Amino acid sequence: MNRSLFCIANKIPTHFANELILHSKVKSYLLLKDKLDCYPESYILPDELEAFEEAKEKHDLWILKEEMIDRGEGVFVFSKNDPIPPYVSEKVVIQKYIGNPSLCENKKWGFRTVVLFEGTRTLHMWDNIYIYCSSTDYTTENIEDRNIHVTNRRVQVKAGHEVITMDWKYIVDNVLKEKEGQVIEECKNIMKTCLNSLELTENDKRGYAMFAFDFLLDEDFKVWLIEINSSPGNMAMSSRMRYPDTPLLVEEVAQIMIDSRHLGRERTSFKFEIFQDGALL
Repeated sequence: MNRSLFCIANKIPTHFANELILHSKVKSYLLLKDKLDCYPESYILPDELEAFEEAKEKHDLWILKEEMIDRGEGVFVFSKNDPIPPYVSEKVVIQKYIGNPSLCENKKWGFRTVVLFEGTRTLHMWDNIYIYCSSTDYTTENIEDRNIHVTNRRVQVKAGHEVITMDWKYIVDNVLKEKEGQVIEECKNIMKTCLNSLELTENDKRGYAMFAFDFLLDEDFKVWLIEINSSPGNMAMSSRMRYPDTPLLVEEVAQIMIDSRHLGRERTSFKFEIFQDGALL
């Protein structure tokens, strides 16, 4: 990108005023719970502690997620016979644990999609879907081992485990097969609902924001929303060892915004797909 275009890109707002509502595991659930069926049974603590205590016996396993803690931290699996794990956040969400996840090579896996959200409410999906995989064979007999149940790469690295590398094609060929289209379409519908629920300011409408959606499939290929990340690590140049396509991603985001907002020409992108055109809403 030449210097003049880079200067234009730097003047475009790159965050939305309310984007942290989606980033918060508690606030996003409260915003979206009546609009989506991609959340398992959930309770906000401490507000719904009594209701959770009454429901606790219904399921063998639960998972606690702290409100704003990232990189797999603040996530704990516990059984109905265990006390609630200690937590430091003001509020947490406790959900029924998805105990029958889709497995690849007998390991739990999840995936991330990256979305460019223009202030016009046009949504672009990056064509590279990132896979996160546990380093240990899946079992519910051992819920203390976070490396089994939390697929985040940082959790695996901190434990000294070798990070298992899989790409989307490998998952499609070995797990999804003919179900790929169904899964992608369900993810797009979830992302549309989430992002269209976000209120935009006038300044937001001049710019864009980036979001990453982390999903999990169960053995019946139902899509579950794990969390939403604002300003995802995929956009940080320091992350290019984990995400080799980061430089291209950053350049294409800037080019799309320059083309559509400042040069008045059709958006040019090779790897972003528009899955909601704001002009048609």
